Parts: sequence; C-alpha cells; structure tokens
Amino acid sequence: MKKVVSLLVLFLAFGICAYAGEAMDLQNPDDPAEVVKLIKSEIDLAKVSTGQVQSYIVKFKTKEGGEKGRAVGVILIDAPYTKVREILGDWASMPEYVPNLKYYKVKYTYPQDELPDGVIRRRLIEGKIGISFLTAVYPVDVQLREDNRTEGWKLIKKEEAAQWKNKGVDLAPPFWGIKDIGGLGYLESTEDGRTIYYYSPVIETTVPVPNVILSTVMKLTLPGYMEGVKKRVESNGTWTRKGSK
Repeated sequence: MKKVVSLLVLFLAFGICAYAGEAMDLQNPDDPAEVVKLIKSEIDLAKVSTGQVQSYIVKFKTKEGGEKGRAVGVILIDAPYTKVREILGDWASMPEYVPNLKYYKVKYTYPQDELPDGVIRRRLIEGKIGISFLTAVYPVDVQLREDNRTEGWKLIKKEEAAQWKNKGVDLAPPFWGIKDIGGLGYLESTEDGRTIYYYSPVIETTVPVPNVILSTVMKLTLPGYMEGVKKRVESNGTWTRKGSK
C-alpha cells in the first residue's frame, strides 16, 4: 500500500517550532507574502540576529474544507538582497555549498516572449541529490517573479519530462519514489540593509520510507541548505562546503 510522506512530518519529528494558531484562510498558499504573514509574530528576533536557522509550520485551509501545513525556514544574511539574489541565481554553483547536491543543471531557458505575466525568468532545471543510501534525480520548473525577490518551483512529472525530451530537451524523469516537489523562496530587506531569507520546500514520496532515512534527509536539506546559502553569500561567493568538487 502506498504511503505519502511529506516534509511536514520531518519538521515535526525534529521538534521545529510550529505555528500553533488555527488554520488561516489563504487566497494563495503559494504566495510568500501570505505565508510569511503567518509567522511574523512568531519569529525570535534574538535568534534571527545571530544568524541561526528558524523553522515553522504554517497551517491553512484548503478549498475542500480541510487543512494543510507547510514548513518555512528563516535565516538572516548579512548582505543586501541583490547580492543574495545574485548568488541564488547562479544555479550551477549550488553543489559547492548545498550538502549532498551532486549537480543542478539548467536544461532549458524560456525566451522572454514565452514568460507568463509577472515572471521575469523561467528555467527547467535538473538536480541530483545523493546520500549514502539514496540518490534521487528531480527535474523542476523554476520561476523568478518580477519583484526579483520571489522564486517558486514545482516538479516536472514523468509525462512532462517525456514531452520535453521529444522537443529536444533532455530532462531525466523524477526518481520513482518522488511524488511531488515544490516550494517558494522570498527575500526581505531589513532596515539596516541585510536580508531575511524565507525558504519553504515541500517534498512528497510515494513509498514508505524508514524513519532513519527521513531524519537524515531532513538534516541534510533545509538547515544545511540555508546555512550554506548564508556562508556562500557572506563570503561573496567563495565559501565551499567540505567535500565539494
């Protein structure tokens, strides 16, 4: 029997701060402005000032009348948002500072005349992440919105990857155990010119996954990613993680 495991479970397992209020009515749960609004009053400013990663669960009502939750990580970066955006936009270099990311390759760049309204950059990217007992490939559609602060991504499904391959874009299909990947990132400037980075990935699997694997994946994803981004930006693009090539 298939079992769906979301990244939300991983956050709860690690005792990460949860937004304890009732589920909110969100017009668009993928809109960073709405998601960030839910955790504003929960952020520990003392921890933010030290550069520690903070994580939260925000709850919202679905159109079907149920409830969902998504995890959001928050970190302060000692650099203006333009510098953070510059680093985040250099996707090919991500394996140098993101733990266990083998590669992150741009496979297709949408021309300007094919961009949706409100989007200034859109690319199809293939990533590969590997730990000792698991290697997964995941193609994603990444879009940067016109505010130059908001980025969103979603998984390219197996059927879509096949369609792109027929068009000459060689995208590997997602790893069989991945049901869905999505997320959002948002950059907020502080009064003193630094940047608060909000990062909210969502991952669902289609098969049962042992707790030890879930725990390891969690430790190696959100905290490691956000701390890696911070170090990379604050070193002006020179810091690399141990073991990166």
